[in-house]
Amino acid sequence: MPNSIAYKINYASKLDKKLEQEAVSSVLDVNQDLVGDFVGARQVKVRKLSTDGLGNYSTSTGYPMGAFTLAEEVVTLAYDRGKKFPIDRIDDLDSGQIISANVMGEFIRLKVAPEVDAIRFAKYASSAGTTATPGALTADTITDAVDAAEAQIGQTSDPTLCKLFVGWGVYALLKKAQKERFVQAAGTVVDTNIEKYDGIQIVRVPDARFTVAPTVSATDGYTPGAQGINFLLINPACVQQIKKHENTKIISPDVNQTSDDWLFFYRLVHDAIVLDNQKAGIYAHLKAAA
Repeated sequence: MPNSIAYKINYASKLDKKLEQEAVSSVLDVNQDLVGDFVGARQVKVRKLSTDGLGNYSTSTGYPMGAFTLAEEVVTLAYDRGKKFPIDRIDDLDSGQIISANVMGEFIRLKVAPEVDAIRFAKYASSAGTTATPGALTADTITDAVDAAEAQIGQTSDPTLCKLFVGWGVYALLKKAQKERFVQAAGTVVDTNIEKYDGIQIVRVPDARFTVAPTVSATDGYTPGAQGINFLLINPACVQQIKKHENTKIISPDVNQTSDDWLFFYRLVHDAIVLDNQKAGIYAHLKAAA
């Protein structure tokens, strides 16, 4: 009888993951003043106080009378998003449990984070106190455009407190504009990576997340809008990135009473809010409309 060898297939545990950044807008998660003011499941109460300005003091009648108004507005969070993933127990075992170990992490990284970014940046672009005339930028015009944004924001707040969000194409222009300022000696290398501009942190944004009017699907993620954004200059104190509810729930096949599946659930109730009195802290420079 000839010798025989039974071969067993060993599946590699390495998952070929897509390369994708997580939510880049998270650098604005510093101002959560409204989180404690919820009045309903998806509603937050916003109060706005305004007063008269100064008047002339009189030595006969004293102080001029002032008046103030306190307005109250209830804002409803616009986005209640979720997904459920069933994973057959045997399919998961055959994959070396790669599916169950990675499905939620990949879902959040590849689908949730980009959609949240797209929603937030579109809201900030549409709520900006100043919007530059849409158009293309070049290495010769990019620094003037950012300087103009700085000057405008500086009328109401300190620009160095802001974050400068730029599309990757615009970032390349900033690098080129900087590189052209150097006289490079033979054999030397100039590092043109830019982390700050006039002390303002630069945050690079993938173009698919940086559009004016993305379409949010009822069933399958989002689609970028037709008009892109060149850059946004934002004071973090002027925006509220609210997550009212974020929850991941896992049910094992042993507990699942309807099928021999793992069940993975994810739900996120969120929105981005820009108060009327804070719009001056946002400057938008848009691309030309498609």
